[in-house]
Amino acid sequence: MHGTDPGDLNEAELIASHDAVVDRLHFLHQQKTMHALLELAIGERLVFEDN
Repeated sequence: MHGTDPGDLNEAELIASHDAVVDRLHFLHQQKTMHALLELAIGERLVFEDN
């Protein structure tokens, strides 16, 4: 892991860091979902699971 120690950040920097992490996680989730959708074929059976 790399970066800055969160203990060295002020409140505004922590909020900005949090927002960047949330945005990145959202992007990665979207990428994973898109990849899964591209793997589907017409006529294929689907199963939906609730988290």
